[in-house]
Amino acid sequence: MSARISIVGVGCRLPGGVTDLDGLWSVLVEGRDVVDEPPPDRFDTERYWDVNQMEAARPR
Repeated sequence: MSARISIVGVGCRLPGGVTDLDGLWSVLVEGRDVVDEPPPDRFDTERYWDVNQMEAARPR
């Protein structure tokens, strides 16, 4: 079966203030690091977020 589809829109919820595909492309082209602490309402940051991203992961 062969079906044709169309993508008519896209939603972006990304760090670094990226709200659209042009912003995402700019981040990628510039090689920017936009990783930041997640919003506190996203999940339990005390349990799952390691502020020192350079350390090896360890179970808690």
